[in-house]
Amino acid sequence: GISPVQLSHRLDVENAGRDLRDTLHFMIGKKGEQISFGAGKDSLIQPLKLNKLKKGKGFIREGNLIKDSMDFSEKNYFPLIAQHNLMKRLFFPEVFTEDQQFKISEESREILKKEMSTVPRNNGYPEEIYYDSYGKFFIYGDTKERIPNAMKIYNKVGYAYGTLTETAYIVDEENGIDFLLSATLLVNNNGIFNDDTYEYDDIGIPFLAQFGRELYLLELEKY
Repeated sequence: GISPVQLSHRLDVENAGRDLRDTLHFMIGKKGEQISFGAGKDSLIQPLKLNKLKKGKGFIREGNLIKDSMDFSEKNYFPLIAQHNLMKRLFFPEVFTEDQQFKISEESREILKKEMSTVPRNNGYPEEIYYDSYGKFFIYGDTKERIPNAMKIYNKVGYAYGTLTETAYIVDEENGIDFLLSATLLVNNNGIFNDDTYEYDDIGIPFLAQFGRELYLLELEKY
């Protein structure tokens, strides 16, 4: 019921738009129990029908610069409003009807929430490389300092073709502040896609960090 969403192609593999699926294997528990999902065939990609699906003045394909706009009509489509609404259903299931709620146990939901908010150092990653704001743009994205324990950021971010996206449920347990925030922006000054030359660190993440701080301060003024 969360729409419009269209999943069309795989990520980080060759021939990402192919219709044949590989078999996926999941290892369950310490005993090595395995669950497999068999290979199959997907329906053909239905090109998106949206405005401005051709972007930029060029793109890189197989190491070569193609001097033409890049066509995004067969890419995955997960609009910001759908991401925001998904977060609402995860954190506030009680305001949705039963058929609109996720069919997961409360235990599973709590595990998911915990993992969404956990910072890398608490999962054993070296803090000098994977600092607290690694993968958390709002409020703290432009700093390598530790995020206070009382501040919980349940979020998911995305990097793709110069586009930065984050949707987050931000909770300040000390001051009793909480709010949902979703944002996306494109930082691609040269207009070339797929060249890995984007202004993520110089423009995008600092903007989202300040954006988050401004909204947090507005909430803080209410208390």
